[in-house]
Amino acid sequence: MPNPSLFDGRLTMMYWTPRSVAETSIAELADNLRSYAPWINAVMIKTNNGIGWQGAYDSTNKPNLAINSVEDVQRWVNVLASRGLECHAWCVVRGTVVSQEIDRIARICLDGGVKSMVLDLEEGEGYFTGDQNAARALAVGLRERLPDTHLGLMFDARGQHPQTVWVQSVWFPEVDSLHPMVYHYHFCQTAQAALQNCYSVVGSWGKPVYPALEAYTPDGYPRMPESEMVTAANVATQTHRA
Repeated sequence: MPNPSLFDGRLTMMYWTPRSVAETSIAELADNLRSYAPWINAVMIKTNNGIGWQGAYDSTNKPNLAINSVEDVQRWVNVLASRGLECHAWCVVRGTVVSQEIDRIARICLDGGVKSMVLDLEEGEGYFTGDQNAARALAVGLRERLPDTHLGLMFDARGQHPQTVWVQSVWFPEVDSLHPMVYHYHFCQTAQAALQNCYSVVGSWGKPVYPALEAYTPDGYPRMPESEMVTAANVATQTHRA
């Protein structure tokens, strides 16, 4: 059985796409993390959107960072490991072609060598577009194919968002940890308010909570001060014991 507390003691950087970083190779990214962010001990790479590899959405000017196959996932795992960093994965679940999506995610986990898979569950175009039956088939199917793999769930805990994508009724029984998106700057909230709102919703659900904190500036916003990241991290760990 998966360890539900797998993320205890881990400070993880979530990597999205080559254009979100200045580096041009996995090795360069890993070396810079080791030099300038020594407390980070894991990197979570985005592998796919549904059945589509993440590389299909990326520019091609940084081919070493692109993820277009299980072999590319293995490259990330091996290079990060050589620098003392764990490799975890995350993906957007779509629910459009359920059996193929299960197979894609299962192959990444079973053959790619990642330590876990966190499922990004959001509503809207480009995100989850299936119905409740598709959600259940995907959630149950992934758990059946990956009985020993840690599965996390990343979602927006605000308002009716959890109910809209059936977080509690469908996904909750099949996942091992919760990763609510606490993008306070994007939400136009203080870190204190955003985290309090988050924990008031999911804090009593009975599964480990590892908030996904914002480290990006949304399009059209003034650059988010680095101090905002530090504040959010301090509130998460000191007030909410994340």
